[in-house]
Amino acid sequence: MDSGNITEKKTKQELADYIGINVKTMRNSCRYADNIKVIEDNIGVERAKKFDGVIKSLRKNKKEKISDEQIRQLSKVSLQEQIRIVDLIIGHPQNAKRIINNAIPYCKTQITVTLPSFISDWYDGAAYDVGMSKGKYIEKLLIGLYENSLKEDTDN
Repeated sequence: MDSGNITEKKTKQELADYIGINVKTMRNSCRYADNIKVIEDNIGVERAKKFDGVIKSLRKNKKEKISDEQIRQLSKVSLQEQIRIVDLIIGHPQNAKRIINNAIPYCKTQITVTLPSFISDWYDGAAYDVGMSKGKYIEKLLIGLYENSLKEDTDN
């Protein structure tokens, strides 16, 4: 039975082409919007408007902008913690990135470090030996170093 409602279904690729972006950007934007929606539902309309204003103003500054990963991590914490973090960010927008990183453990941020070539080559070889990428290997070493320092602090 034909209802007369003609709906044109588009694939993700067709939709991305229509909008003028690639599929990965579209998918990431959808995830970001979903995470922002979760936060807005938890913190209330008034705080959400102020938080949105802070996020938009920080997007202009590449070094200080809040990343999609940080928004995702923020959407996963408890309601009280979201409210506390958002209030801190609204009060001190220039420190938003630092506030989120300090409040949420293991929030991934990208850090670019220039290594001398002989150290970089050593990391390449060591990572290859254990079957990891160099970045993952360095991340594993740094997390191990952090956990060892915590263990030493509790032992003392």
